[in-house]
Amino acid sequence: MFGHFPGAATPNRDRLLMNRGKSDVFLISLLAISLALNVFFVVSRPRRPPNAATPPITLAAGDRVPPLRVRQIDGKQITITYSEESRSTVLYAFAPSCPWCRRNANNIRELAAQRSNAFRFIGISLEAGGLSAHLVQNEMGFPVFVEPTQESRSSYHFGGIPQTIVVSQSGEVVKNWHGAYGTNRAEIERFFEVKLPGLSEQAWLHSDGPARVDFEPGAPIQVAATRRNP
Repeated sequence: MFGHFPGAATPNRDRLLMNRGKSDVFLISLLAISLALNVFFVVSRPRRPPNAATPPITLAAGDRVPPLRVRQIDGKQITITYSEESRSTVLYAFAPSCPWCRRNANNIRELAAQRSNAFRFIGISLEAGGLSAHLVQNEMGFPVFVEPTQESRSSYHFGGIPQTIVVSQSGEVVKNWHGAYGTNRAEIERFFEVKLPGLSEQAWLHSDGPARVDFEPGAPIQVAATRRNP
């Protein structure tokens, strides 16, 4: 008797089911391999410690900077340019409340005294308060301006003071050093071909007692004066 019986196996149907099964196994294998690779890359990728600070944005050699907008000590705003100069410019950013800036005062003064024939030196105080008294005690020997505009602060990434930036006549950053001339002193001496006196032992505030300095790397410097009892 001939006829069609539903559910009865045929050679073509068996072959189709077998091929589909092989395809499913292949897809599952690919998914498993992909998942395993993803897990591997996530686990092996270096992780930033939970409390690690984000590296600060700063200038690098070759970066170009715009003219610098600052104020004179009498309050008049001016623009510092580079193209009309025959020498490269050394920008020295500091603040009167910064103890490391006071400790570095002899270095920057000596550097300017030895190399002002080859470089134009300009001081940039990021604070106005206490500047006059600071300059009386820490004479620099070159012009000092104050409070860059917010736009200039952003363009120059001032921070980590004292900061020393060398800018060419074309407005291109040649060097950028953060911090007092301690661990970077040898590099600075080689670049400028000078010998510097080094950091002073102590930094003092303009008060009748020594300063208490609360400092953590990467954090703002906070200085509080400790006064003697009468």
